[in-house]
Amino acid sequence: MNDVAIKTAWETGELTFSGPMFGAKGLKPSGAAALAENIVSNLTGIKDRTYAECDIWGNRRAGRMPVGAELGLRVAECEEGIVFEFTLPTGAYATTLLREFVKGAVERPEEGGGEERGKGEEEVEAKKQRTD
Repeated sequence: MNDVAIKTAWETGELTFSGPMFGAKGLKPSGAAALAENIVSNLTGIKDRTYAECDIWGNRRAGRMPVGAELGLRVAECEEGIVFEFTLPTGAYATTLLREFVKGAVERPEEGGGEERGKGEEEVEAKKQRTD
């Protein structure tokens, strides 16, 4: 591929970077990416044999996810607000996609408790103190 083809493939989402889902086997990068992933893996102190003993084989995950028709994305208004319908590929998280629409943390009060989900205890406590 020449530089123009690579740039076009990147812009259209045909080409992306990937990140490791560490495990005993799976596709491994080369060059600088391999060095970086080995450093991170070594920092965990977990050996490949441990992954194998626990039946964790590893894989790679795409670093970008197309949004739109590829996901069957539909957005509709309803009485309570907005409804999002979509199908995600394996390894993708709905909260990550939804955060792109709200451009911030997705917060929701727990039923009856008034607490916020997705927040650490310290952050919730700090917010309580500011409001008291």
